[in-house]
Amino acid sequence: MVSIFTQGNYHPFIFRNGEQAGSPEQLVKICERIPQDGIYFLLREDFEKWLKYINQDDFAQIAVAARLAFKSDKDRIEQFIRDSYVIFSEETPATTLGTDQFSQIQERAKDRGFSFLLVGRTGVGKSSTINSLMGREVAPVGEFEAETKVVKAYTSPTSATIPYVVYDTPGLCDADGSNAKYLELINSKITEPIDCLWFVTLLDDNRVRTDEIDTIRHTTTAFGKDIWKRAVIIFTRADKVEPENFSRYLTERTRLLHEEIARSAGKEIASTIPSVAVSNKLPRTPDGKLWLGRLFVKTFVRISEEGLDGFLFEITNWRGLKIDESRSKTTSPEEDSQPRQDKQPRQDNYIHSSVHVHLSESNSKTAHRELPEDFSEARPPAIEVTQDDIDDTPEFLPRAKSWFSKVAEGAAKGAEIGEKVGLAVGTVVDRLTGSNLGKEVAASVGFVAGGIVGTAIGALRGLFGR
Repeated sequence: MVSIFTQGNYHPFIFRNGEQAGSPEQLVKICERIPQDGIYFLLREDFEKWLKYINQDDFAQIAVAARLAFKSDKDRIEQFIRDSYVIFSEETPATTLGTDQFSQIQERAKDRGFSFLLVGRTGVGKSSTINSLMGREVAPVGEFEAETKVVKAYTSPTSATIPYVVYDTPGLCDADGSNAKYLELINSKITEPIDCLWFVTLLDDNRVRTDEIDTIRHTTTAFGKDIWKRAVIIFTRADKVEPENFSRYLTERTRLLHEEIARSAGKEIASTIPSVAVSNKLPRTPDGKLWLGRLFVKTFVRISEEGLDGFLFEITNWRGLKIDESRSKTTSPEEDSQPRQDKQPRQDNYIHSSVHVHLSESNSKTAHRELPEDFSEARPPAIEVTQDDIDDTPEFLPRAKSWFSKVAEGAAKGAEIGEKVGLAVGTVVDRLTGSNLGKEVAASVGFVAGGIVGTAIGALRGLFGR
């Protein structure tokens, strides 16, 4: 743990041997002398948080990029030192070139936030599933009885990087079967655009129930048929289906729901709605595959363009993405029932984005700010995305490429410095595009913007590391 004491307006950074750094230059010099301490604090995210605390955001981004680099620990600290010296040596400040576009996207995402609409009967697992994806208890779950009796708006915790709202709605059976009552409940609570609709139902049902058919129809009336373009069908209680019947149940249940949705929204829209089976009791579905990564991928391709930025920033900042480039590994039910061994150091389990908020929202650059003694923050396990998850969703990579292009759009300076990160950033992008896009982007956005974008790519390796 870093010990803290007051020196002027800011606390210095204290290394484990007692040495103190009051500036980025001093921090780097100590890292050169004591690389093991440098590795320790870099991987704990302490460097980036302290550098943000003293308003050295450019160096903080360098720390983030080094931490997320897919290298050995020794190479990570060497990258941090080397890239910091690039900034030290620049006669003309190039550290802000090309960062405006990324910063504007981040700020717009913070201002707008994003939203989910959960549709389905009470008790089918809507709240549990959204909590599983976001890694927080956003919506309360009733242990003995269904909690949702009216439309409820659950807001994200204040610690969220990007604010969001989860609307949990009743099925028509909970609204007394009345269209007017249903619309009244919807209109009384939901006053903003919906970025993603989850239609949640049970996988082990053998039919589409009458109240679900009514819910589909009246949801279309309330929001318009285009709401289904942003929808994902989620089947809960997958663990209740025998492994030999799982694929058949998933295919048939999806077909039946597509048919019902087509009656309200049209076949063209309904046929494109993806489905995913989940089990909030087990990490894997009966086919032996992890389901949380699949849920993330399906949500990623369906969430609105306006909500995508905030969703990605929040997921990668709070949870992180763990990308397994091999095919999905399957396990038996017996293996799933064994106690989980999630005791590895955090740097081995998590990949986080560069989108971290300042420790204080004060507008004053010189005001004294309190710094927590422990920089680290407890986080849930990262979302693991496999190659199969990506291959199963053809829309995934094109949308990922589109998002990356938007981040880099408009930056036209820093070519000379940008070339220095062209190989680093370009490698992962070029694998995706089959072109020199990565090097061109890095050249256009400049060193620090390249570092920022590279960090986003690192945190979303499943999107770009192809």
